[in-house]
Amino acid sequence: MFGLTGRARVVYASRERVKQDTITYAELADPKWKGRLCTRSGQHDYTIGLIASIIAHEGRNKAKEWLAAVKENLARKPTGNDRAQAIYAGECDIALGNT
Repeated sequence: MFGLTGRARVVYASRERVKQDTITYAELADPKWKGRLCTRSGQHDYTIGLIASIIAHEGRNKAKEWLAAVKENLARKPTGNDRAQAIYAGECDIALGNT
């Protein structure tokens, strides 16, 4: 059995507040993003898929460390859909969303 998707989970960023033009999933755990990241619930299928891919590539322990660091970087409690990640409104500077 295998999974297949036609969407990518990408990092969106404010053009005005983020000068970096690429941000990896690993970098979402960097303390420089503390209080600047928004995302939807960790219980959503899209987020579960991303976490599963990190576990598959990095292992359970590294994924757990990454998740703890990402949690520290959240600007607010994960909520809403991809469009509700309020970069434009200034609540966060970077967000995860689908293409």
